[in-house]
Amino acid sequence: MAISVNPDAIPGDDIGGEIVLVVVDNTTYAPGTLTYGTTVAHIKDIATSEVLHTANKTEKKNEKQEVRKVTNTYTVGTTGMIMQGDKGTLDYFASYVKNKTFLQFKKTGPVDDLDQWHVSIGQVTPQVKITRGANDTNTPYEHIAIVPQSAITYSATFLASLAAVCTAASDTLTDFPATAITIPVSDGYYIAEGSF
Repeated sequence: MAISVNPDAIPGDDIGGEIVLVVVDNTTYAPGTLTYGTTVAHIKDIATSEVLHTANKTEKKNEKQEVRKVTNTYTVGTTGMIMQGDKGTLDYFASYVKNKTFLQFKKTGPVDDLDQWHVSIGQVTPQVKITRGANDTNTPYEHIAIVPQSAITYSATFLASLAAVCTAASDTLTDFPATAITIPVSDGYYIAEGSF
């Protein structure tokens, strides 16, 4: 099951953000062999997307209903609508992503003249939706981050290799991070920012 950038498979005209997915080990989060279209996927055309960090607050109260302890659990997720509707893309998101862990790079675009990529490790929800008609979009996208037990670093060498794999497939990653990225254990995400 392979996925590739296919502008002809987009049912609409709007161009959205970008997502780069890399299959990583489920426990060490280390990438394996980088193969464009399977272990590396570059989704360039997204109709809408959102990166959302949410907190779920739990209050522990005594019998007098006085709050004695507050705990928060956090969720980091990316959602969106993928515009491509070709068989390779549909198969990828319906089946290939099952039971795999991905390093996700979500380009959020320029902010204050700096380019941003939101980086996290997590799982993609397998799902497909095929829509035709006005303002066509296709597959819903959801990536829920996993907070690693220890900080995870991806070297500049790895990032350059990832960019080279995409370039070799005639799919250049514009403004992609070039310096090492560390996802801290406390947050479960990293924002790479700068004029890369």
